[in-house]
Amino acid sequence: MDYLKGINIGFNKRIKDGITYYTVPSFEPYVNFAFCGDVSNNMAFKAIRGADIKDVQMSFKKLCSVLDMPYNSCVMTNIVHGDNIIKIEDVHKGHGVSSTVKLSPCDGLITDKAEIPIASTHADCMPIAFFDKENKVGCVVHAGWRGILAGIQSRAIEMLIKEYNADSQNILVAIGPTINKCCFVVDKDVTKSFTDAYFRDDFVINYGEKDKLDLMKIVISSILNFGIPASNITVDGRCTACQNSKLASFRRDKEKAGTMVQIMCI
Repeated sequence: MDYLKGINIGFNKRIKDGITYYTVPSFEPYVNFAFCGDVSNNMAFKAIRGADIKDVQMSFKKLCSVLDMPYNSCVMTNIVHGDNIIKIEDVHKGHGVSSTVKLSPCDGLITDKAEIPIASTHADCMPIAFFDKENKVGCVVHAGWRGILAGIQSRAIEMLIKEYNADSQNILVAIGPTINKCCFVVDKDVTKSFTDAYFRDDFVINYGEKDKLDLMKIVISSILNFGIPASNITVDGRCTACQNSKLASFRRDKEKAGTMVQIMCI
């Protein structure tokens, strides 16, 4: 695939205290970041589909302990499948995790504050993490198809550049496991929404009465358009729905699906 030329493929698998998680080589010298989503961990990162807040808190406690992150300060997105990204300050510590207080509806978090882990949850939707290695600003994004249609991936970069003075050459990007073009089947009206929004159709694969969409191609093209070098981007590459049954997938497992998480702490 031409659009992956020069891009790094694959996260590093780690196992500690019985918990499997994944790190990104380019991030490791600069920021504490991990993706966790193996079903074998028996962890729940969102109070849905049979999990409750106690399950979520215990899962975050275990993961934060393994990653040496302060659990009580951890903040989680309040997902609505949109493009809103909230700036995280000290006042937000614990929101959505150790505290019953939730953030306003948002699918992304951005911060330059140290020792405040920021997290987003996933079950097929694309996990995208950004880090400005010069100014030490981090951002995690839950990018569902509606969020990608609205351009949440571009909004994150725009915030880094306009509000935190980031140079595109210094922005690192990690894209975690997500439903890939092999499994992302949509109705024709969804396809039209994307082709109308992006003024192109090279990410569309005809699938009879429906289509398959290559959301990864859309997202990576958007990122490269900001001048971020391909070598700054790392893609896990696995399809949550078909290639690895150990990863949570709503498309595959419906109401039995678990949740995955990406978490970052400066």
